[in-house]
Amino acid sequence: MKHLVYIFLFFGCFASAQNTASNNPALAKKLLDSFGLEAEMRGIETRERIGTIDKILFLPGAKSEHWHNKGICTITLDSEITNEYELQFKAYHELGHHLGLNHCLQCTYNIMVEIRSGKTYIFDEKPIRSLYLDLFFEAIRNPKNYNEGHTHY
Repeated sequence: MKHLVYIFLFFGCFASAQNTASNNPALAKKLLDSFGLEAEMRGIETRERIGTIDKILFLPGAKSEHWHNKGICTITLDSEITNEYELQFKAYHELGHHLGLNHCLQCTYNIMVEIRSGKTYIFDEKPIRSLYLDLFFEAIRNPKNYNEGHTHY
């Protein structure tokens, strides 16, 4: 019986990690799955931590934000973004906050740079995107090192 309870709890963690509420569940799942896959390719397990996000909302003209209110974590993204790389950049940026990363106001190009118009276009190029993701996930591996001083790229 004890083993059955452990098995239930183990699989329950995975089920809850995939039940993030959204007004566009297919897109939210796609973004979370791609984030988890990118992390796993770099040897970082993030699925359990992303599973603590309660809502991902896509709203017209919404500012990309991540916040906690009474234990509920919500991420909002602009539903009018048509460029898939811009949407991925902004989603990963907000997920980075959820995983402990702060903005870097001194960085020029970086996923955690404070999002301003036009700063995501370079993310469209695959070799550069791969480099950004390597640096980004290394910061997720050690957020304290990133937040307290890193090379400004």
